[in-house]
Amino acid sequence: MNLLLFHVLCLAVSLAWANKDHRGVDDWTASDVERWFARNVGVRGVTAKVLADLGVDGTNALALEPHHLVQLGVVDPQKQQKYVAEAAKEVARVRSRPADVFEFRAVNRRLVDYWLLPMLANTDVGLLWSRFFDTDAVIERFDNEIDEVPLWQFWATWLVAPALPFWSISRQLHNEHSWVDEVIEYALLAQLLLQVASFVVAAVNPKTRVAYVANRVLYMAASLLSAFFLYAIGWVVVPLSLSTLVFYAGVYVVLPGVALAPVLSMLYASALLVSQRHTAADGGAKPATRQTRAPSTATQRRREASDVRLKAYQVSTCRRGCSYK
Repeated sequence: MNLLLFHVLCLAVSLAWANKDHRGVDDWTASDVERWFARNVGVRGVTAKVLADLGVDGTNALALEPHHLVQLGVVDPQKQQKYVAEAAKEVARVRSRPADVFEFRAVNRRLVDYWLLPMLANTDVGLLWSRFFDTDAVIERFDNEIDEVPLWQFWATWLVAPALPFWSISRQLHNEHSWVDEVIEYALLAQLLLQVASFVVAAVNPKTRVAYVANRVLYMAASLLSAFFLYAIGWVVVPLSLSTLVFYAGVYVVLPGVALAPVLSMLYASALLVSQRHTAADGGAKPATRQTRAPSTATQRRREASDVRLKAYQVSTCRRGCSYK
C-alpha cells in the first residue's frame, strides 16, 4: 500500500534533514549525481553544471528519459542501457527500504506526485485504496491500523471519520526541522473534525442527508478523476525541472486547502438547518399579501348619515330646474 507508506513517511518529514545517517538519493546534489554517473554508469562527461542547468538532482536523477540523457551528452546506446540498469538497482534498493518520504518519492515521482497526492487529499478515497486496492510488502509494518482491524470497524471508521487512522499515525512521527509533518497532521485533524461534525448534522437533521451524501460522493469522484487525469497527463506535461515544485505545492497548498473543503458543506448544512427552524417557528406561513379591508358597521353608518345630510342640503339650496340624485 504505497498510499499509506507515502503518508507515514511524509509525516516523518525527511529524516535526512534531522539525521545525516539517513541521507537518501533525494539529498544528492548535482555534484553527487555527477559522481554517480562516473562511478556507476562510466560516463565522466556529465558535469554538475550541465546537470544543474537541466534541473537534475537526486529527486529525479533516477527517472531520466532517453531525451534527457541525450541532453546530458549520453548518446551512446550502451551507456544509456547501463544507466537504465544502474538506476533500476538503485530504485530497487530505495523501494525496499526508503530512508524517508523524499527518497521514496525520488524513485516513485509519478506515483507520488500525480496519483497519491490527489487521493491523499480525500481520505475517503485514501482509506478505500489502502485497504482494498494497493498492496506492497514495504509498508506491512505501517498499515496495521487499516488492514488488521475487523471489517465492520473499518466500514464504521470510513462512514464517520475516514481521516482517523491517518491522523493517528501522523501523531507518532515528528521532525523539528520541517513543517511538513505539522501541515499534514493539522490538515488531517481538520478533516477529522469536519467529517465528524458533518456526520452528526446529517444524523440529527434528516433533511440534510441528501446534501451530505451528494457532497461526499461528488468529492470522491472529483478526487479519482483528478488522480487519473494527473497520472496520465500531468506526468507528461510538467517539465522535469518543475517536478519538485509540484510536490511541495501538493503538500503545502493542495492538502491543507482540500482539507478545508468540507467547511463549505458544513456551512451549507448549517444554513439549511437554521432556515428550516425559522420556517417552522413562523408556522410555515407564506408572506402576507395586501388585502382591502371591508369597512366596519360603524363606518358604514357614518357614511350613510353623511349622504343623507348632503341630499338635504342640495334640496334646500336647489333652484328650479336643478336635478339631483
